[in-house]
Amino acid sequence: GKVSVMSMTRSRTAALFTSLSLWVLLALAGGLAAGAGAQAYGIPGGTGSVALIDALGQLWLNALRMTIIPLVFSLLVTGIASIADAAATGRLALKAVGVFAVLLFGATVYAFAASIGLHELWPIAEGAARALIAETPEGAAAQVAANVGGGGIGAFLSSLAPANPIRAAADDAILAIVVFAIAFGFATTRLDARLRQPVAVFFEGVAQTMIVIVQWVLAVAPLGVFALAFGVGLRAGIGAAGVLGHYIALVCLALIGLILMTYVVAVIWGRISLGRFARGVAPAQVVAFSTQSSLACLPVMVERSVSHLG
Repeated sequence: GKVSVMSMTRSRTAALFTSLSLWVLLALAGGLAAGAGAQAYGIPGGTGSVALIDALGQLWLNALRMTIIPLVFSLLVTGIASIADAAATGRLALKAVGVFAVLLFGATVYAFAASIGLHELWPIAEGAARALIAETPEGAAAQVAANVGGGGIGAFLSSLAPANPIRAAADDAILAIVVFAIAFGFATTRLDARLRQPVAVFFEGVAQTMIVIVQWVLAVAPLGVFALAFGVGLRAGIGAAGVLGHYIALVCLALIGLILMTYVVAVIWGRISLGRFARGVAPAQVVAFSTQSSLACLPVMVERSVSHLG
């Protein structure tokens, strides 16, 4: 019936994302190798071919970036509205929100500590890193410098509230947009239900629309990643592969550490046996590992939480 159809859909989605992830990984390696080869031996068409490949990579990246502002804004607004509605239903919802906040804060602190610690234990090759940074496109470097900015704590505080949210979105000032979205979301909770519900539904629709666009863009991710990796390999040489591989390894090690910590938290704080928790979360972890998508593993995570973890 309906459950079997949903299971089949999730299985197909998992298989699609698994295949896509493999192709993206192959495209990354192939693009770096092709770019390094072009650096050493040249490329048919010369600078014209390089410019075309760079343009294709930038086109794919821009298509992905164009969804960020509306997606982040919409998710924050709908998330705050839903939290406010849930909080009104009782103490359990408030307790759940508090637990989420504590866990997210702990995960953030761990992420900083793990990143610093792993880099200390396994430092990146300085020469390869400098070569990769030196070949960063000037536009990207300028954007990073503009976002970092200067002026100390005063300038930072004054930048939190965007005088012009539209301009802040155009300048990719994500933090300012987040602050505005949070204020907007909490403001909607003060409206009557007659006015609040259409606003929440609208932004929920915007968020879902952006997710559909992201799925379209990710469908051609191997081509976009190949083009971007080709440019990196062409400018930084084969040493870029070592830097990117180092980065991937550090991220995986940090995430493995965080996963192990969740078992400790569940057993000690959640007062659940290690075996029961491991059996309960295993299917959700398999889907998460195969799809790399929090949305894809959300249904099975909720189902296992209810049916096996109570």
